[in-house]
Amino acid sequence: MEPGAIVARIGIDSMLGTDIEAAQTLARADIALYGAKKRGRNRIEVFRSAARPDIDAIAGVN
Repeated sequence: MEPGAIVARIGIDSMLGTDIEAAQTLARADIALYGAKKRGRNRIEVFRSAARPDIDAIAGVN
C-alpha cells in the first residue's frame, strides 16, 4: 500500500421491512464490517442472515 493511501471497509444492514431495533441493526452491520475486514481492503459487505442462520443470535436478533 502506498504511503497516504486511503482504504475503506464498510458493513451494511437495513432496517426496512423489519421489526428489529436500531441497536440490533448496528450489531448486524458490525458483523458485516468484520467480514469486510477479514476479506481485505476496499470491501463492502452486506449483512445477510439467510447465509448464516446462527448470526441473528450473535447479533441479538430474536
